[in-house]
Amino acid sequence: MSFLQLSNERTFPPCDGKLLSKFILSFLLPNIIFFGMAYYLHATRLIINIDYILPCLLLLFRNRFIRILGVLVFIALMLIETHLLLLKFFPFLDVAMIMDLLPFVFIGPKLYLILTCVLVFCMIFIVCTAWFLNKNQQKYYPVVFAVFMLLLYGYAGVFYAWKYKDEPAGEDGIWSTHPFYINSQFSAYKHILSGNFAKFLLSDATLHPYEDFDTIGMDYVKKPYNSKILFIVAESFGALKNKETQKVIFQELYNQSDNFEFIEDGMLKARRSTLSAEFRELCRKSFENGFDFSKTDDREFADCVPQQLKVQGYKTVSFHGASSYMYKRRITYPKLGFQKMIFGEDTLDKKQCHSFHGTCDSELFDLVIQEFKNNDKAFVYWLTLTSHHPYSELDITNHRFDCNKYDIKDNMLCRNLKLQVQFLDQLAELSMQPEMKGVEVFLIGDHEIPSLGAEGFWVAETGGISFIHFKVKE
Repeated sequence: MSFLQLSNERTFPPCDGKLLSKFILSFLLPNIIFFGMAYYLHATRLIINIDYILPCLLLLFRNRFIRILGVLVFIALMLIETHLLLLKFFPFLDVAMIMDLLPFVFIGPKLYLILTCVLVFCMIFIVCTAWFLNKNQQKYYPVVFAVFMLLLYGYAGVFYAWKYKDEPAGEDGIWSTHPFYINSQFSAYKHILSGNFAKFLLSDATLHPYEDFDTIGMDYVKKPYNSKILFIVAESFGALKNKETQKVIFQELYNQSDNFEFIEDGMLKARRSTLSAEFRELCRKSFENGFDFSKTDDREFADCVPQQLKVQGYKTVSFHGASSYMYKRRITYPKLGFQKMIFGEDTLDKKQCHSFHGTCDSELFDLVIQEFKNNDKAFVYWLTLTSHHPYSELDITNHRFDCNKYDIKDNMLCRNLKLQVQFLDQLAELSMQPEMKGVEVFLIGDHEIPSLGAEGFWVAETGGISFIHFKVKE
């Protein structure tokens, strides 16, 4: 065999640039779309996720079953992307919790429903596009491209881990695995699951003493406990760096200081979710490994304030405008010690608000008054709802707080503050009612104001929550 014949037999196949471009596009498309989503939501994501090279290669085959496997891998990788993106904003949101909350997508904030629909559409678009782009595709040069990308990933991603910006690490490494030029989202996800987060995915809830910070809101409630207490956990009530602006938010309550035995306000630090805030304040406990307390021994809740007060003869009542099925509160609240519970399904005849589907907080004030009117000793707990993200403009009826006056743009942060002022002004009106005489009131935020972008960083205290505490004179 001559050298010429050997050379002819070893000749590389001609490169079809159009077909190769289609393969590269099918690889880049999910990266472009998910990076765009992350950028829009002010989250970080690696620029090129090398994982998508695998389903693209599987789609090169003519065998239908292998191609379908490629589609399934595509979907799995995009679901991982979605969960990692959610963890940026809700670090407590495990797979079990997502499955539990899915039925509430249609009654939750419209923004969440829109984002869910957009996400589903993008996933379908990516899969369909990749399927058709790789039909009748040549294999040689796409494989060469794949090998090149893998080598680039090994060099720039694994050995040097080149980042396009510095970002501090967070718990379980969630925050430290994303701002790379090229890397693997699957590797990041595996890293998270190999830590404490995995226990959260696979186990029932367990309780342990709250240790995040030394002080909680309940520490300010006077001891021995007053015969009538209204304890409010306010949704998304963060704290502002400008203390004078913070005072403006409480202005209507301070205008009534002559009607109070005392009044004070301040800021505390807190982490995690609304449900965590409830356990923080009512039980001085944290939980991990999930949020289903149906199997938790009732003795674990013996130290919770509602349980203690129930034993002392208090009527313990809870109010929350959303469904009792959210976070399984219909199971949890009785364990905490509440004898009477008012949820969204109990107040369907009242005005429903928009940010998160449920009864407006403004509709519950009269019901709260009745509890103090009918009981000599009462502990009334209220978890607010109307100020839930994304802070709907449709729910704002009180415009006392002028954002422009305090150099705050007319945006999500502004709407949050207006809703907080609206509730506090209504609380001031409540405190003037004769049934509220002698009631000690404590209001505290559940967590910092979420998803505010760059402006929120400069205006709001990171991890800060506000509180106000007063007692109406007899």
